[in-house]
Amino acid sequence: MSTDNSSRIKEKTGISAVLNANAGVSITTPHSRIWVDALHDEHEETFSDVTPGIWQKMKKHPGFVNPDVIVFTHLHGDHFSRRLTEEAMRLYPCAKVILPSGTETFRRFEIGGDELYCIRTLHEGRAFTEELHEAVVIGSGEKRILLAGDMRIDEKTAEKLIRDMEENVSGPEEDGRLFDAVFAPFPWLTTTRGRRVMKEILRPERVILYHIPFAEDDRFGYRDAVRKMLCGPEREKEGLPADALMEPFSETEL
Repeated sequence: MSTDNSSRIKEKTGISAVLNANAGVSITTPHSRIWVDALHDEHEETFSDVTPGIWQKMKKHPGFVNPDVIVFTHLHGDHFSRRLTEEAMRLYPCAKVILPSGTETFRRFEIGGDELYCIRTLHEGRAFTEELHEAVVIGSGEKRILLAGDMRIDEKTAEKLIRDMEENVSGPEEDGRLFDAVFAPFPWLTTTRGRRVMKEILRPERVILYHIPFAEDDRFGYRDAVRKMLCGPEREKEGLPADALMEPFSETEL
């Protein structure tokens, strides 16, 4: 770990998350800084990418500088860019880069005083059944954070994720929760199916929605759907504590 990271660690007392674009986040704990799906530059029709301006700001932003790990849930262009990843490797040669594995279904990494798990899951959408995809779990102290990427929204996929964690790590805490926070694409809470899976199977203490287009890219009103869900009767009825990261470099404490 670099000297810069060591000085940063001494100043941090909790866990924070900062969005750059789409499902790209930087998670900072008292022990490490982990980028998840944070390097992508393919501008899709309905989602936002890491523009040159965002990339330049990432190099100076206190929530992004000096990553210890750069990990990807999968290699779709709205989550991964080879060009930006190679540039990041030159800028941060000590950072560990983790791509999805084609051979292992559960991987565990020790990152400073933290643990990182990459768990094979299905990708959302019938067209992507064969796509190599991994959910990412970060364990820091007593907290566990799930970053779902584009994980399929259904009961079987969520139940398998829970089983994999129980078999390879440990089961739920006394309150029955396995995850303190789950980062998930917005359909996990804007659809009935997604809310059911989140409430009955994953059961996190908190949900943070991401994979939301910026205003200039929001052709289909996804941002309004998220706002209505966060302020509407579904949230009260389901009892799901949730918020959303919707703007570049918006952040939250975990």
